[in-house]
Amino acid sequence: MRAAIVRTVLCAVAVVCLHISGAFAQVDVDYPNRVVRLVVPYPPGGGPDVFTRVVADKLAEKWKQPVIVENRVGGAANVGAEHVAHSDPDGYTLLAAAPGPIAINGSLFKTLNYDPNKWDPVSVLTRQPLVLGARKNLPADSLAELMALAKKSPGKFTYGSFGFGSMSQLTMIRLLSMAGAKMLHVPYTGSPPALTALLGEQIDTVFDNPITYIPPTLDGRMKILAAGDKKRLPMLPNTPTFSEAGFPDLHPYAWLAVVAPPGTPAAITEKISKAMAQVLTLPDVKSKMEAFVTEPVGSMPAETGAFLARERTTWREVIQSAGLSVN
Repeated sequence: MRAAIVRTVLCAVAVVCLHISGAFAQVDVDYPNRVVRLVVPYPPGGGPDVFTRVVADKLAEKWKQPVIVENRVGGAANVGAEHVAHSDPDGYTLLAAAPGPIAINGSLFKTLNYDPNKWDPVSVLTRQPLVLGARKNLPADSLAELMALAKKSPGKFTYGSFGFGSMSQLTMIRLLSMAGAKMLHVPYTGSPPALTALLGEQIDTVFDNPITYIPPTLDGRMKILAAGDKKRLPMLPNTPTFSEAGFPDLHPYAWLAVVAPPGTPAAITEKISKAMAQVLTLPDVKSKMEAFVTEPVGSMPAETGAFLARERTTWREVIQSAGLSVN
């Protein structure tokens, strides 16, 4: 009797497994069969929004289905992230975000209404080197000179950022830690006001993307002390990398990645990832990215997951060493 019961249970389990396997296979074949939403937790017009829209348009052409970019702004990108995290894990609602809600906020915020470490990775879309901009009359013409001044007069010199816990702040904290120097942090509500303050010589330095700072540097309104990440930028051939400037372990860059709600079938994330990798190789997509001094990437889910794990470790160490937290 017991053997018969065991056989019955095993048969039932096998049937269920076959059903689930078949269901996932069917999902993989049919996806997508309706609108796909890429949620960007930032305002329209910024780099993440622009790059996501470029990819979304190409995916719509490829899939013959609408791919909509939806901006859900607020709470250090947590508003949009929370919305996606609690969406159905079916591949039709995805998050396209910079490091904040994917690799930083889990260490920075004491409480969140989503788990920022449990995304299902899809793809790293782009990678963009950062530059350290400085006001034109700063009494330092190199990174080494600035760090020497900051060590000599702790807290006298200032650096701006896009807000508390932003990549621009954390990258500077990492640099100052390596140099054993101290500067005063002045947070702003984004890149434009930080740039305005720098051009007005209200602050001394800011980390930002090249496309924002190259034009005012070329016309003499500011200067760039170093540019990431591992090779010199073609538009700034005389500006050293951070490695050349004396910091071989610092390769600052920003990135944009796509993740899915926890529990999304692997067949779906793999299919999305492959499609994104394909569109990122298209000549017109690459040219649009290059115009923003940005590299298209297109990584697979496993590779993306490993990358995000490394990023979380890096920024957790920076946040903890600096004693940063948000209630």
